[in-house]
Amino acid sequence: MRKWVKLHASSPQGQQEEEDDGALYELISTLGDDAAALPSRQRAAHTLASGLANKTFSGAQIGRQDPLTPLLQLAQVDGSSLTTQLVLSCFTNLATGDETRAALLARDASPLAELLSRALDEGQADPAIRGYALTATFNLCTETDVMGALHQAGALPTVRALADQLALAGSAEARHAAEVMRQLKRCAPKRPSSASRVKEGLQRAASFGRTPRTPRADGY
Repeated sequence: MRKWVKLHASSPQGQQEEEDDGALYELISTLGDDAAALPSRQRAAHTLASGLANKTFSGAQIGRQDPLTPLLQLAQVDGSSLTTQLVLSCFTNLATGDETRAALLARDASPLAELLSRALDEGQADPAIRGYALTATFNLCTETDVMGALHQAGALPTVRALADQLALAGSAEARHAAEVMRQLKRCAPKRPSSASRVKEGLQRAASFGRTPRTPRADGY
């Protein structure tokens, strides 16, 4: 059972933070409760996304309570379009936070990349998911760990297809897809230039062509 870290309510601000901590704790508890009904967990995700958008919860509170793990678990338990959209909304708003949130995102980069990759794949046929997936990924473009994990997950071809599909739209989704593709390309391993490959080939050939010394007869 997660322990709720209580703040000292020595001032009105401290009391408000304590109340917000309690509200966040209740949301995270519901999100991670496998026994809770799915609609209750979805409502918790919706409330969390709204609270993050409205800056109701500070980076310090997010760091203490850590909603990322139960969000990812919810997306794994129920892969419906609605749940995926709600979870992606939370990550979209988490990505606009401070260093504390960035550290949590980096820690969960691999499972988060798997979620984003799946959502981007589904987004090719489901415009509703596509918008949430592209927005979340766009907001996470500055998180190098997440982008690296997303590249390793093989998301670049999907993002390229979405960028081509949306190229003529001139919409926010089109701009998001183009920027995500640009960032993913930056994560790709750099290939050696043609000049360096020729030089390497010459070096290898020269090395291979050297004649080994013949052992001296008196060396036996």
